[in-house]
Amino acid sequence: MGIRAATKRTLESLPLRPARLTQHLVADTTNAGSEQFSRVARPVHADFVHVNPESAPEPVLLSVSPAALDAIALDPEEVHNDQFTQLFSGNTLLPDTHPWALCYGGHQFSLWANQLGDGRAISLFETEAPGEVWDIQLKGAGRTPFSRFGDGYAVLRSSIREYLCSEHMHALGVPTTRALALFGTSREVIREPESADDPSGIERGAIVARMAPSWLRIGSFELPYARNNMVAVKRLADYCADHVYDAPTLQKWDVTAAPANGNKYARLFLEVAKRTAHMVAGWQANGFNHGVMNTDNMSVLGLTLDYGPFQFMDFYEPSYICNHSDTGGQYAFKRQPTVCVYNLFKFGVPLFELIGAGDAVDELVYVDPKNDSEEDQAKATDAATRQLYREAGKAYVTQVLSEDFTDWFMASLQSIMQAKLGLIKSDATTMSDVIIPLLDWATEYKVDHHRFFRSLAAYEVTADGEDADHARALGPSSALVIEPKDVAQLHDCKRSLRPWLSIYRHVLIEEDPTFQNKARALRMNAVNPHFVLRNWIAQQVIEAFDKKDDTDAKKVLDACLYASTHPYQEHYEDPLIETWINTAVPEWGQDLKCSCSS
Repeated sequence: MGIRAATKRTLESLPLRPARLTQHLVADTTNAGSEQFSRVARPVHADFVHVNPESAPEPVLLSVSPAALDAIALDPEEVHNDQFTQLFSGNTLLPDTHPWALCYGGHQFSLWANQLGDGRAISLFETEAPGEVWDIQLKGAGRTPFSRFGDGYAVLRSSIREYLCSEHMHALGVPTTRALALFGTSREVIREPESADDPSGIERGAIVARMAPSWLRIGSFELPYARNNMVAVKRLADYCADHVYDAPTLQKWDVTAAPANGNKYARLFLEVAKRTAHMVAGWQANGFNHGVMNTDNMSVLGLTLDYGPFQFMDFYEPSYICNHSDTGGQYAFKRQPTVCVYNLFKFGVPLFELIGAGDAVDELVYVDPKNDSEEDQAKATDAATRQLYREAGKAYVTQVLSEDFTDWFMASLQSIMQAKLGLIKSDATTMSDVIIPLLDWATEYKVDHHRFFRSLAAYEVTADGEDADHARALGPSSALVIEPKDVAQLHDCKRSLRPWLSIYRHVLIEEDPTFQNKARALRMNAVNPHFVLRNWIAQQVIEAFDKKDDTDAKKVLDACLYASTHPYQEHYEDPLIETWINTAVPEWGQDLKCSCSS
């Protein structure tokens, strides 16, 4: 079904009927007609469960993302209809739509957690927009069979953070899921108390309408594999390769190094691994710490997924841990690329046999150990052959992750960092001679790297010579913003930067002997954000809803959304945004960490 880019659609015209996912994957049919049973926590031996959102009490539309509206080609006028609020808060459904929640497992802090699943997220429908299919999902929409001991709800505090950061990451060019709209409700939700001032832990309920081309995760493959159900693993892999991706996307891969000339499963693994490398390079270049990189939070599309205790670091500290529950620092900022390798290996494990079989993969016969007869079981591929395929697949996955992943990650990281420095030419020594020494300096003095990179566009190379250029750059009236976490180190911090500036100046002159400073500044300001969604800014938005009525609080939220989705703008008309940008990290906002409680 094709959609013209200029077409703006009504709500009723959005859904694909039937949804792509429900067409190709398997639904749980246990007591399928019982609305009450659909929320009972239980083991689910299927890809998904049909379950409707719970009714939301007195939903109020707090914000909608114009960029996300545009992505699904929805007419902005639809936002003003009450049907928009009722639909995306879960109170009504569109005709012939059948919401669902996904079943998956995961390794959490390296420990196998068995069945997890969408415990408070329910997909309403899929919609096809220009160039993309979107799965629109409500987070905080109530209990599902995967809620375990949870209530299925979300609170406004964490929902504001996910809503803003999803759209901010998209604007920064980092692969991410998206957020369409944010709703507040009158539901009282009990969570871990955020402060001693409010020991009750009662918070206002909220719902985020969010969207992604697919919500499948690495854990989606891990669970059926752990249950010895290779029928389900292959079904998921086929769906992922044929529908989440497509043949042209995967066909570009050279898999001659894969076992027996390779197949689409080897190509699928390569695509997921490369996209993940590109994603985490974006995290590292932007100082983004995810905080909960469990395999159930890792997208098979290489998208930043499930925003919890995330943080854009205020100061460059590679050992920084944004999640106060991560006492061992397993998901510290500097460990994120390595964690991606670990998670991708976990993704590879269920695929070992499919990859290792190569061009003989179609000869593999799997049977469901619970549902097939003894006669069918006898037709299954023998254990020895499967073991050979597993060993071949494991060797290939290990090779990709030990060699190719690093190359992909470093290439993406260097490309982003070169652009941030205004460098045009790619050189083999740029990373070792320019980028790493700068980050070492930022690490030693814990520099506010966001403000520094933005201000570096003002550095000018002139015919006056190196000493004069450095004096202007490091002098008291310089536009260069150098702010170490410990202000007492400012003098040493500036002095230590001088050798790097000499290297940088030399590279700039080699690239541009005519000193085109303005052109370079324009390039740099297009990739170094003026506004960054720091934790203390998000906290001010959250506190606005605690201290103001919704009308006034929404103005603060709207200002933050605008800045988040226009992070490179030179000047903002809203004085609140200008205040956020021009204010150094306040003392109360330093090391402001969140938990997973949301």
